[in-house]
Amino acid sequence: MDIEEIKKLPTTKRIILAQEIWDSIPTEDIELANAMKKELKSRLDRLEKRVYVFKQARKHLNLTQGDIAESLGTDQGTISKIERGKIVGPYFVSYLKFLEARKIDLNKVIQRYEHTPQAFMVD
Repeated sequence: MDIEEIKKLPTTKRIILAQEIWDSIPTEDIELANAMKKELKSRLDRLEKRVYVFKQARKHLNLTQGDIAESLGTDQGTISKIERGKIVGPYFVSYLKFLEARKIDLNKVIQRYEHTPQAFMVD
């Protein structure tokens, strides 16, 4: 039965079919899928914290996104994307080096953020 045939079924039959399919999935697969979902969420949470510290470090240095962009030879939009976690690449690495050259230890900033997130809130 293909998707078009399923769409033509009455709602109650589609629900019964969906339940039969769900019941046929081995428990181990469901447990594995749930574990993978949990791990992915954990990784995304950690990534979000790490990306957020770029903005915090820049603010600590009293710099604008434009200042960083000019130093790295790119545009403000690229820096904005890095700070929002939308871009990883050569400019991301350059941004890291830029902050390291100014003695910003991102690991310490992350640790402080994890212990007192409200202290790092920026409007």
